[in-house]
Amino acid sequence: MLNLRSDNGVLGGRSARREPATAADLGVGDVIRAVNGQRLDDAQQLRQILAGLKPGDAVVLEVERQSVLQYVAFEME
Repeated sequence: MLNLRSDNGVLGGRSARREPATAADLGVGDVIRAVNGQRLDDAQQLRQILAGLKPGDAVVLEVERQSVLQYVAFEME
């Protein structure tokens, strides 16, 4: 059971390794709460947002890791 700061976001796990967001060095248990300021409600929404980005686009993820919020920035490959 996770003690999260809010009820929105997408839980990272093994499937995250197939996503372009691997450049962000996400780990199991990380919760991606937003992409470029857009709040996430489910994994499908995350996939749609990432699919719409082109190589070289800047990406900022709002990530909750061990109850600490942080921003992770990278460029799409």
